[in-house]
This record gives sequence, C-alpha cells and structure tokens, in this order.
Amino acid sequence: MEYTKFFVLAFFILLVGGGMTAYNQLQSIDSANADLLSAKSKLTQIKETIAGRRAELERLQKLQVRLAQALQQSSAGETALQEAMKKVRGHEVELKYLMNSLKESVAQARAAAVNQVIPELTLKGGKVARQARIRQIDAATVSIVHADGFLSIAPAELPQVIRDKYDLNTPSLVEQIEEECANLFVGKKK
Repeated sequence: MEYTKFFVLAFFILLVGGGMTAYNQLQSIDSANADLLSAKSKLTQIKETIAGRRAELERLQKLQVRLAQALQQSSAGETALQEAMKKVRGHEVELKYLMNSLKESVAQARAAAVNQVIPELTLKGGKVARQARIRQIDAATVSIVHADGFLSIAPAELPQVIRDKYDLNTPSLVEQIEEECANLFVGKKK
C-alpha cells in the first residue's frame, strides 16, 4: 500500500514536470518563430527599398547618358548634367547606407543568437544536438555546446530555417546585394 502511494505521487510529479518542459519548449519555439518573421519582414522591406532605388538609379543613369550627349551639343547642358550627377551620387550614398544597415541587422541577429538554446537541433547529416546553445556564429563556422559536447560546424550543416534567419546561406543575402550594387556602378564615370 505504501508503495502504491509513492508511485502515484512520483507519477504525478513526472507528469507535471513533463508538462512544464513541453510548455517551455513551445514558448521558445514561438519566440524563435516570431524572431524569424520579424527578420524576414525587415529583409523584405530592405529588398523592396533597394529594388526601388535601383530602378531610380538606372533611370538617373540613363538620364546622365542623355545629358552627356546633349552637353556635347550645348554648353548649357553642363549644369543639368552636374545636377543629375549629384542625384546619382546622393542615391549611391543612400544605397551604401542601406547596405551598411543590412550588414548591421545581420550582425545584430547573429549576436542575438549567442547563448540561445535550441532544445533539439537536427543537423544535415542527421545528427541531433539536444539542448544546443550557440556559442559563436559567423559566416564560416558556428560553434555549439550541447548536452553531449561541443560542435564547430560549417553553416551548411544547419537547418535551412536557421541559415535563413542568420544569413548563413552561400552566397549570403548581403553578398548577393553587394554584388548587385557593384554591378550598378560598373560603368559609372567618377
């Protein structure tokens, strides 16, 4: 009879503990999903802004070419060309600011990932790291401490959701946008 009471009490304690653990895991998943949605929203806004600036910059560059042709015919066109060049330089500065802002956002997201606990992290090879805590994260490696030890892995080993959240894809979003910006200014006269 004594053992029955003990087992009922132990079962109840285990049931309550399991419920609390499940609740905590669901809370951390909800938090991670909210962070992911926020980061995706910011990245989408930045992409839209850059696309709009790119179209305006291309329009201004075409205007610059037309103004350069008109300048050969008339010296009065020189002032208009200078104004267009000022606009192009202004947009270039804005584009560079947006690039720096994107880089800072990625750096902040990566910094926020440090010490974040992921209850169960399944890597690409199928290995599962339980209670994984991110110790260091950069474009080349991700260092993780987990219940069974320590891992230092390439970002490609992480699940796609985490690679997207911290811009760890190859090439990264920042690299892709930098390349597009460089292509915009290839033929630009200084």
